[in-house]
Order: sequence, then C-alpha cells, then structure tokens
Amino acid sequence: MRLSLAPRRAFCQRSGQDRSLGDPGAGRDRAVSAMETVTLVLGEDSPVPETAADVEDLVLRLRGHVNQLGMLMPSQEPALLRAQQLCSVGLPEGYLPSRVHLVRLAEAT
Repeated sequence: MRLSLAPRRAFCQRSGQDRSLGDPGAGRDRAVSAMETVTLVLGEDSPVPETAADVEDLVLRLRGHVNQLGMLMPSQEPALLRAQQLCSVGLPEGYLPSRVHLVRLAEAT
C-alpha cells in the first residue's frame, strides 16, 4: 500500500502556517498540524511509509513542525533541545534505520 500524503499537504497549507506569531490562534493551528503529522507516523492504523521519498517527506514536515513549535517555547526547554538535535541529524540510509529515525522524530515532535 502506497502512503498518500497529498491531502495532508493541503491541510498543512491551510492550517495557519502562514500566520504571524502574534496571532493567538497560530500556535493552536501549528499544534494541530503537527499532531496530524505525528499521528500519521505513530498512529496504530497508519501504514508504514513504503518509499524513501515518503520517509523524507515526513521527516521534512516534522522538522518544520519542530521549528515552528519551537518558536512558541522557551529556547532551553529539554524536550525542544532533544527534538532540535534529532532534526539536525541527517536521515540515515536504509529501510529500517530511516523508519526508526522517523519514529523517534515523531515522538520528539
């Protein structure tokens, strides 16, 4: 089964990522968008990404969520520092290592 990310991309584009930090609803919209991506990776019914491109797309989206949500948190928050550290690591090559990294990044997000 091929993992389809197209509808979720459209949701992310509508979700308020273009709002300014001053907008009180922006943080909630960012959190909702991040939670949707995390659920796509960690949800019980979510399929395992089949291709390296699917994994890379999800990793890029999670990195973006960490970046956006990080602006709403204290910069020295341990959970944020852990997530940022995972974001800075390159995507490992190979089927299993890349999916393990994806799961760890989703958990940190």
